[in-house]
Amino acid sequence: MKQLAPMKLLRCLLAAMLTLSLTFCSYDDSDLWKSVNGLSERLDQLEKSMQEEIDALKTIIEKLNQKEVTVDSAVQTGNGWTITFSDGTTVTIDMSGSGDWSPAIIVVEEEGDYWWAYKNPEGTVVFLTDQEGNRIPAAAVAPRVRINPETETWEISADGGVTWEDTGIAASGEDGKSLFKDVRFENGMLVIELMDGTVVNLPVTQQLSFSFDTEGPLEFSFGETVAVDYTMTGAVNTQISKPDGWKVAFKEDKIEITAPVEENTFAETEGKVSVIALSAAGLSAYGEIGVRIAAPVADAVDLNANGAYANCYIVTQPNTTYQFDATVMGNGIATAGLDAPVKLEPKDVMVLWETGSEAGGVIASVELTKEGKVLFTTSGTINGNAVIAVTDGEPVTEPYPRKRGTILWSWHIWANSEVKDVACTNAEGEQFTIMDRNLGEWTQPEGSLSSYDGLKYQWGRKDPYVGFNSGGALMDGSVVYTDTDYQPMVGYATSTTSDAATLQEAIQYPEMFFTGTYNNMFDWYGLGGSDDAETLTHRNDHLWGNPDETAPVKTIYDPCPEGYMVAPLKVFTGFTATGAAAFDSSSILSDGSFNNGWTFTNAHSFFPAAGQMANNSGVLRLIPGPQGREGYYWTSSVDAGSSKMVDFNANYVMFNSNKRASGCSVRCVRVL
Repeated sequence: MKQLAPMKLLRCLLAAMLTLSLTFCSYDDSDLWKSVNGLSERLDQLEKSMQEEIDALKTIIEKLNQKEVTVDSAVQTGNGWTITFSDGTTVTIDMSGSGDWSPAIIVVEEEGDYWWAYKNPEGTVVFLTDQEGNRIPAAAVAPRVRINPETETWEISADGGVTWEDTGIAASGEDGKSLFKDVRFENGMLVIELMDGTVVNLPVTQQLSFSFDTEGPLEFSFGETVAVDYTMTGAVNTQISKPDGWKVAFKEDKIEITAPVEENTFAETEGKVSVIALSAAGLSAYGEIGVRIAAPVADAVDLNANGAYANCYIVTQPNTTYQFDATVMGNGIATAGLDAPVKLEPKDVMVLWETGSEAGGVIASVELTKEGKVLFTTSGTINGNAVIAVTDGEPVTEPYPRKRGTILWSWHIWANSEVKDVACTNAEGEQFTIMDRNLGEWTQPEGSLSSYDGLKYQWGRKDPYVGFNSGGALMDGSVVYTDTDYQPMVGYATSTTSDAATLQEAIQYPEMFFTGTYNNMFDWYGLGGSDDAETLTHRNDHLWGNPDETAPVKTIYDPCPEGYMVAPLKVFTGFTATGAAAFDSSSILSDGSFNNGWTFTNAHSFFPAAGQMANNSGVLRLIPGPQGREGYYWTSSVDAGSSKMVDFNANYVMFNSNKRASGCSVRCVRVL
């Protein structure tokens, strides 16, 4: 019985459907439509598959003509082969079949040159030619092909589809399912045999090598598939080893690794995937990469629950695993005057520093998941501080060595289970809610003072500091730097601009206290120069988001935990009877006398006189001694290039401006 050509069959089906539709109004023609649509899609796929094979053949012959290019590897995949050349070009040959029809397009080899051609219905070879009648080299251009819907024959275009030549070859028959018949290694050559018998011999790279292009171990979720880049040269065969229950296969120019499903209780949860590459001479090259199922995080306390993001996270439970999203800068919210936050792509994580005399006193362990989550477990004691940083994972040497890579962002972890809210009323009678202690303060009795009276902050920066003594050492040896590359630093910014750091440098060097001098108006950030309008335009009053007290906002550089922000100056004006500076005890509204600090009546909490880190040295000064003790508290308010603070000692309370490079205490207020 004679078979109908595909186009004729398609028209017959359409005619039958029309007849049935007119005759039987209620006839269900859905199955016929599925057949028509399926046939049309099959023809479209035939054209697409054949074009891909022609393109691949053109590239293969092009590389053959480039004498210096060799075959680095040819790997058999599920559907065919993936060939990688020494110049990095990759060609995929699909030998699974392109349907029951294929065009009679061929390449003809004459004295080492290959030309595009086809065989007409009489079996005569017809070369494709350009407008001048010259044969078209197979390495020069890949012809376009299509099926003519009227003649039901294959057409070929050698000029990118401008003109088409009818081959006269019907788009039917059993000529073969692919242009390619066989791919094999013989005598140091990669042999590609076409369906018409034409053979292309490609030289193989003699040097044998194999390596994964990614460092392990790789983390997987159950059932997840990850495509891994690799480099292989001179291989004619490969052998793969993997953990039980895992799947590994070459897929085009990558190796696909699939983790076992969770239900597979006999599968291994970690191990190594290894590849042995073999050369034609019997040599071998070996590469391996670790794989493992990522630790479940279901039991971790999510610090970002309900969209809570910040630069500081309070943890309250010992021996507990917490997690936060390390792809988010600060609170992740764009604010006026600052560049919008971008999504981070961390590759490594570490505890930059933590309080105490030994590593692990605050953070027992930390790791980074492939989704960019930081998992950390607290120690058995909840009383201290730590800074966790994520990096790009690329080691650098300048200007300071970073074996773990450049820091992308860092977060303050405040281990304290006793932080409470208290009411605070200002001189105008406005009610606020503030913390009952300084940001980062250790648990200690009221009136008891040490270097633990809270951490210090340079105005506008998100990262905390513990003060240095006059010798440049940390006070009381109270901080451990857990990576030998990262040491406490005090010095000028690394910017090429004189005496000025950039925001990027502030992010990359959170452990560096940037000193400020007269040249940069005692700021850690800016261009420097005299106190004039031009200089002040290069200050950034928006870093803590409140150049205008009437509309305070929390920025990505705010150091306070989620739900809190750096307080504007107006929050604290109730410390004195007049709302202005007070120079006698009767005008200072306090419960009791000065005792290494004030317990301000309207704030219902103790404000320790914790001193400040000097802007030009980082040395912690005005601490207990013959001259007494003084308290300096930053606010988010600004004034003519300076920043406002609360300044007090046993004799006065003032609301002054201060040098932005100074390191002062912070008392957070609930977000206004």
